[in-house]
Amino acid sequence: MRSIPKTVIGSTPVGLIIATCVAVYGMALSAPAEHPKATQPTEKKAAMTQSVYACPDCHVLALKAGKCACGKEMVQRHLLGVKDDKAMLCDCAAGCKCNAKGVKDGKCGCGKAVKTANCKGMYCCQMGCPEMSDKPGKCACGMELKKCEMAKAELKSFAAADEVREFSKGRLELVKIGGSTVGRAVLEPGWRWSTSMQPLAKTKSCEAAHFQYHVAGVLHVVMDDGTELDCKAGDVSLLPSGHDAWVVGNEPVVIVDFHGMLDYAKARR
Repeated sequence: MRSIPKTVIGSTPVGLIIATCVAVYGMALSAPAEHPKATQPTEKKAAMTQSVYACPDCHVLALKAGKCACGKEMVQRHLLGVKDDKAMLCDCAAGCKCNAKGVKDGKCGCGKAVKTANCKGMYCCQMGCPEMSDKPGKCACGMELKKCEMAKAELKSFAAADEVREFSKGRLELVKIGGSTVGRAVLEPGWRWSTSMQPLAKTKSCEAAHFQYHVAGVLHVVMDDGTELDCKAGDVSLLPSGHDAWVVGNEPVVIVDFHGMLDYAKARR
């Protein structure tokens, strides 16, 4: 038989090269294919409201903790949104998911009272989003942040009150001004919180805190801790939550309250 000549590339026979290629190809086919890892969809977290700081008396805002110009410590609040250059604030702890859509009857969706503060000088979203800055920029929604106008002079009269609430042996006149609600209470002789107001409040004692100026009459106050006060015309009183009070004598008591009348004399369900 005729011998087939061996073809050589360099010093390596061609047959050996082909056999090696076939073996490597076979190993590649038998190896399990690697599939890219399936990416799990990222759960979109609900937008959190922004924390701001507000003075409990002056109702001015700041983005950092500190003291107000009046000397009071700024208190952390949650910014629910902005409307008409007024910030809607909730007392929730940081990280809550409350928002302006949940506000009803002056209360946040979490059940806490909603307060307002003036946004003067701050940059806020024109769409009312809970975003505020002390510099120009864009909101997360894409809208430009607009600088809120400085507060304008306002004048209100209790003679033309925004709201009047009548109750047993008294009435309350409310005016809204500068983002706050101020109340004037007229309490007739014989008025006592535990008999005139407790049926409405349905609490053991008055839970509203008051910061008030006494215009006329004498109001006797008994705190839950036993402290007693006689508040007379010309006095300024600060009453924490938890007290009873009544009119002394035959002269009506007139009080102007700058803090605790927002929900006063409202019937609880």
